[in-house]
Amino acid sequence: MAASALLRAAGITLLAAAAAWLVAFPQKCHEVDLCTEKLASYPGYTSHLIASAVMVVMFGYELVNLLTIYIGTQEVKMLVPHLQSRCMPSFLLALMFAVLSASEAMNSKSTWVLTHVMPNADGLTELGRPVYTQQYFEWCINVPIMMILAGSCALGRPLQELIGPIVVTNVYVIMCWCATVTSSAWMKWSLIGVALCMYAHVSRNMFRWCAAYQRAAPADLPSRRLRPLLSSGLVYYLLVYGAVYLSSAAGVIDSNAEHRCFLCLTMGSKVAYCAAFVAIRASEYHKMLTELLRKVSNSNVGMISILRGSFDIVMPFVLDSAGICKLPTTYSGDMAKLEKILGFPVVGSNLKELLAGKGEADQFAAYVRNIVRQADSPQSFSEATLSGQGAWSCGRGEMPPVAQVLHCKMLRKECGTPS
Repeated sequence: MAASALLRAAGITLLAAAAAWLVAFPQKCHEVDLCTEKLASYPGYTSHLIASAVMVVMFGYELVNLLTIYIGTQEVKMLVPHLQSRCMPSFLLALMFAVLSASEAMNSKSTWVLTHVMPNADGLTELGRPVYTQQYFEWCINVPIMMILAGSCALGRPLQELIGPIVVTNVYVIMCWCATVTSSAWMKWSLIGVALCMYAHVSRNMFRWCAAYQRAAPADLPSRRLRPLLSSGLVYYLLVYGAVYLSSAAGVIDSNAEHRCFLCLTMGSKVAYCAAFVAIRASEYHKMLTELLRKVSNSNVGMISILRGSFDIVMPFVLDSAGICKLPTTYSGDMAKLEKILGFPVVGSNLKELLAGKGEADQFAAYVRNIVRQADSPQSFSEATLSGQGAWSCGRGEMPPVAQVLHCKMLRKECGTPS
């Protein structure tokens, strides 16, 4: 359903671009000497090369992040089946950086960049002024990606709800391009006026996303305050884009100044989105792990309560790499109660040394080796899973081995004989 909706949006965008091309029938900049001279005289091509290199680095970062998240999620899903995938933001960010990197690489050389001539239809702009058509193509790809990141990935809105605003956004971007290459002054400003109205309509929908999110989002949602800023911030950011565009269309700034402003705005918005999703993903994983650990801890508390109903003393032990089972180095559980019974301190002691005689110690060592063997066996409870409520289960009807009870005699200081 979502894929077909995106394909329809792409089809409508292509139809709108084809219609705009047929209506305006633009002239290539390289076919006009004055436009070619202006394009070659503009400085700053090195900045585009640097921007492209930065985007390549960020693309590599998100690609590695995507692969890491995918592989890690597949491994964790074996233990926690309900875990949701977090690959979509990384995939969209990587795609956005790849598109922008290719666009900036083409902008780094005047003969590579796709440009057309802006006719001086209303007498407000200079003759032979270049229009960076390639820039509008990049917007038709990356602005929808940013809207999906803000609306779906951050705010949790269904993708079908985003398709309408995305299509309208691409259409008014194409209309803005058409306004710069048309030879009719009346058509130029009519298209700009309609585009501004369409921008207002899309902005209203994006603010509605934020309002719906504020009403429905849980109070403990990770990065709850940051998420709506991606949507509302994009609205205001596009407003700045519009101000630069209107200044250029009215001849207040030249094409080079317009292009530089757009470069700074584009790079800033992409880096901001990347930083925001780094924070969101980190807080999501932190919250997920915290909740799982809390639920597992609650399960352990219940298990301890059951054990205390059957045993007078319940204490944790630590088994090191040498196979030595030791008591903790700090007081824990019923350790003080055990010391009172035995008559000497046991903090950090080797449990084997507390047993009465070599026979008891050998019997306990064999018991520990059997536990370790069961834990290390690939067939022992290998398909155990953990639900969101902290409940353990296993597949194919398998169950963990039954815990065995070992009766051992321990030493007491008062009599020096086994108790």
